[in-house]
Amino acid sequence: SEILQAPSKGRNYLSLLSLMPGIIGTSSPDAPVQGLDVRINGSRSESLTLNMDGVPNMDTGNQNGSQTTPSMEAIGEIKVLTTNYQAEYGRSYGGTINTVIKAGTNKYHGGAYYFKRNEVFNANGFFNNRDGVHRARYRYDFPGYFIGGPVPIPRLLKDRDKLFFFWSQEFLPRVTPTGLSRVTFPTALE
Repeated sequence: SEILQAPSKGRNYLSLLSLMPGIIGTSSPDAPVQGLDVRINGSRSESLTLNMDGVPNMDTGNQNGSQTTPSMEAIGEIKVLTTNYQAEYGRSYGGTINTVIKAGTNKYHGGAYYFKRNEVFNANGFFNNRDGVHRARYRYDFPGYFIGGPVPIPRLLKDRDKLFFFWSQEFLPRVTPTGLSRVTFPTALE
């Protein structure tokens, strides 16, 4: 619940790491899927290990950054190891971030949310006001939901304390066009 109460721009749980001593976050993502530049105890940002439920959660293309970013409502625990940790976490010298996803319980629990950011909620800058320039367009809408509980299997599981589920889903529609890119491919002779 502390994670949900902490203000975070872009709803990225990794942005909260900069609240810890020895950790510097140099980027400020607007969306959870954008990269985050985190440095622990002076190390490089590429030297971190991100684990989710005990499985490495690194981008397999360059081993930098999270492959999957869970919604903040789905996170049960975050453990940050900065120095002097056990050999099982020895993949990277920069630090290890272990994330555990919530699990279901023997009762059904759930919820829905809508996280809205819009330029009408932002103040305009001093120089923009002076020059008569309107606020820039700034829109991010994050609807989502989560639910968890027991898995009822009639005639097989009579006890509600054996098998559970948890599901969380968040939507981030992209309406911002990307810029034009020019890419050159090698020819057959090359």
